[in-house]
Amino acid sequence: MLTKKVKEVLNSLQKAGVLEQCMLIGSWCNHFYQFYFKNINYKPVIQTLDIDFLIPDVKKKTVKPISVEQLLKDLDFETDFGGSGWVRYIHPELRVEFLAPRLGLQPDTPKFVAFFKINAMPLRHTATLTEHVIEVEGDGIKVKLPHPAAFALHKLFISERRKELGKKIRDFESAIRVLESLKSLDKYNEINKIWLTMTKKERKGVLIALKNNKTIHEVEWLVNLLKN
Repeated sequence: MLTKKVKEVLNSLQKAGVLEQCMLIGSWCNHFYQFYFKNINYKPVIQTLDIDFLIPDVKKKTVKPISVEQLLKDLDFETDFGGSGWVRYIHPELRVEFLAPRLGLQPDTPKFVAFFKINAMPLRHTATLTEHVIEVEGDGIKVKLPHPAAFALHKLFISERRKELGKKIRDFESAIRVLESLKSLDKYNEINKIWLTMTKKERKGVLIALKNNKTIHEVEWLVNLLKN
């Protein structure tokens, strides 16, 4: 269930046209996947105060500028500045962050997004998310999300890079819950298709995550699928 503050943020960004130019990533995707998995018993579990948006094309110039910062200030968010110019928006009930793909040898300095008038934090390993996008509508909000298989495989890869055990386990369990829902719909081909678009490094990380956490869930079916 969306919290009141998350719904306020999403409604405001939707009304201003922001959601048309970015995609929701991170744990709040789980809430909207229930509308994708509407014919099965999918129950999202969300334990985070962060909501993350990825801007696939930061150089787009065809959009009328929108002050995201002002939109969030109107919802009582404060701007939190990082040392390198990176910003996020803070409220006692929620933290909002905007991210951008970091490709190749690009520096990790923030990228200015002119049409949102903000600095977005560069993030590596986003191709799996941006190349496989779906659009879902629920609770009166239409959002772009990574395809569930892309989200889940990316989560598995990220889980193995986490230093905090609690976050590592939550990422892993969230990923498996989504993949098992895809399995129940016999969407093995979709999982495999997206798996093959990942880099060798990412695929290796996913397999390591499955090996290291196989006692948490039954994942043999997934290991066999990905190795074939």
